[in-house]
Amino acid sequence: TTTTVSSQAATLSCSSIPANAVSTHVVSAGENLFRIGLRYGVHFSTLASYNGIPDATRIFVGQCIAIPPS
Repeated sequence: TTTTVSSQAATLSCSSIPANAVSTHVVSAGENLFRIGLRYGVHFSTLASYNGIPDATRIFVGQCIAIPPS
């Protein structure tokens, strides 16, 4: 499973973020969209939608999360 997660995270690089993103956040171990949202003042469901994440409970270490403008 580690190989699958690593390859998925590698394909989710910061090179394909929306042009109007305020910044990016690279997911670390133990983080989730709720905690990332708190850090940037963005609701977790907004982060999921903005980043095209269908299941807000499934993000991966190394995944690049684009932070939308407020």
